[in-house]
Amino acid sequence: MPPQILLIGLNTRFSHTHLSLAYLESWWNRVPGRPPLTRLDLDMNRGFDALAQELILLRPTVAAFASYIWSQPLAVALAGALKAAFPEVCIIFGGPEASFGAPDLLQNHPWIDLVIKGEGEVTFEEVLLRVLAREDCAGIPGVVRRLGPPSAPPPPSGSRSPSSTEQGAPTWVMEPDRPPIQTLDSIPSPFQSGLYGKGHGFTYYESTRGCPYRCAYCLSSVLGPLRSFSLDRVKADLDWFFASDFTQVRFADRTFNQDPARAAAIIEHILRGNTRQIGFHFELKADTLDERLIDLLGEAPPDLFHLEIGVQSTHHPTLAAVDRRSDLSRLRENVIRLRERTRCHVHLDLLAGLPQEDLPAFRRTLDDAFRMRPSTIQVGLVKVLKGTALATAARRGDLAHAPQPPYAVVRTRWLDPAEVVRIQDIGKLVEGIHNPGRFSASLAFLIREAYNNSPSSFYEALADFWRKSGRPFYQFGPEAVAEGLRTFVAAQPEVTDQHRRAFEALLAHEARLAQKVPSGPPGPRPAFPAPTRSPTWRLAPGLRIFWYPTDPLALLATSTAQVPPQERPRSWAASCHPAPVVYQYETDLSRPPRTIALDLPLRERLVLAFIDLDLAPESFSAAAQLVGQGETPPQEWTQALDVVKEKGFVWNVQRLPKSSRSAGG
Repeated sequence: MPPQILLIGLNTRFSHTHLSLAYLESWWNRVPGRPPLTRLDLDMNRGFDALAQELILLRPTVAAFASYIWSQPLAVALAGALKAAFPEVCIIFGGPEASFGAPDLLQNHPWIDLVIKGEGEVTFEEVLLRVLAREDCAGIPGVVRRLGPPSAPPPPSGSRSPSSTEQGAPTWVMEPDRPPIQTLDSIPSPFQSGLYGKGHGFTYYESTRGCPYRCAYCLSSVLGPLRSFSLDRVKADLDWFFASDFTQVRFADRTFNQDPARAAAIIEHILRGNTRQIGFHFELKADTLDERLIDLLGEAPPDLFHLEIGVQSTHHPTLAAVDRRSDLSRLRENVIRLRERTRCHVHLDLLAGLPQEDLPAFRRTLDDAFRMRPSTIQVGLVKVLKGTALATAARRGDLAHAPQPPYAVVRTRWLDPAEVVRIQDIGKLVEGIHNPGRFSASLAFLIREAYNNSPSSFYEALADFWRKSGRPFYQFGPEAVAEGLRTFVAAQPEVTDQHRRAFEALLAHEARLAQKVPSGPPGPRPAFPAPTRSPTWRLAPGLRIFWYPTDPLALLATSTAQVPPQERPRSWAASCHPAPVVYQYETDLSRPPRTIALDLPLRERLVLAFIDLDLAPESFSAAAQLVGQGETPPQEWTQALDVVKEKGFVWNVQRLPKSSRSAGG
């Protein structure tokens, strides 16, 4: 019976796959005639029982687990179940979490036989050949192996494994490290070799390995020097992607633009050959971007490229403490240029809890990030990863972190535990409320007018309110967010009545834009005279009208025009009369839902609103005076009616079939 060799990856989503395991398989398969490997990408959300049952039924000879901070506890438990079921199975662990914690992993979990450190292709091949030949793995570079019997089942419930101190000698031996692979093209492409079939959904991809930088918090700083697959190999893989069924490819390169000419060549190849508009994700070092690359990115259609930029902190002592080299002035300029000159999605990463950054410094970093006007911002807490320089700082007492993965900081010399929680709360609100962009105008207005243009002040106040009012930090649907923001603003004494009314108008307007079909109460429209005869005109299908006490479109125009602060009250005064907004929604059920606000002059909006109320054209002038329009010659309203008729926004009722005259919009 042929051996059953499992490569096991545990993913947080069913759509994710482990690129590392595909590389192990492609390297192994380069020699014909070898027993096949079974690569399993498993969804952790299925739970321990379902996953253990699936693995047990496969009756493995060898089970190799890829171990990361999010998956190691479950991987260890599943490995224990396999060893209990099949005492002779060889259990192998690899990946960054296992590599830098190998001694503890072997010491505390006797059912794990060995750990592969660092890059695994060559080491795994040598280990597997020896295991299949029933030979010892002594002397294989890159291995941390158990001494004594090759494998052992988990200890009985309630017992513990003996320590090396109790035994009087170490229970494991660490072989010398294996040098990184220098010629990456020697690894067959897992994509071109057919391991992914036609592909589906999302995949990681790497055109380089290693990193030239030495940031204290990042594992890439200790994973070897920067090495590259050849440009020809990368282009061939890209051509394969263009013909595949993948919809998104995320480059795992730590600094995609480290070699600007190479990065430009890859972008050019994508722009020329990506006819299916597959999305591509890159991590950039923004302060080293050059003009050519920005120009190329500017040629891409909207959101083809997702650009992730690690700002981490704008506090200079913090950047120095973690050995992160960054020209902040250049970084700011280039992020703004990306936003102004490209249609890429620009995402900024902030990393809180680093050395030397207290709460005021974090606030400045967050404000700095918002001023760059990115598409989205992520605020994360630093994780103290094994093997990093930051782990040394933790041992000195500069930081304290949770003992279990993901090892997030809970306290530092510069942040007390409550401040760490506050930063987490702020980050969740930025992620859930700012990033979706549903209420961008409302939030920008409130931050500018009531919080002195300081997003950190606003989100800190909102975080305090959210927690004190018992609102969850994980439910951010449009309705829940709108209700929460409305309640928050009503409780803030620093928000004036004028600001509150304007904010509520903007909030209600943007909430309707988030709906498939705009709905809700019609709003505070004046008491217009009742119609005296049957209507002549009717709104075209797909139009709905809602009234606001303050004109949200006028407020948006004021914001866009960058009106000086001293002039804003005068501008608002012009918008502080009841005003209608005309929404158009998709009526074709075969097309994606979409709601927009028609960008029409107020007079044309009023004409459509009057028609919606069945007012006769000759009464438009009198009705307009009820909404602050003053006396207007009737012919001007006749002209406005002609314009909306020409645009197709109204239909003549008399020309409609009888069956449709009573149909709603």
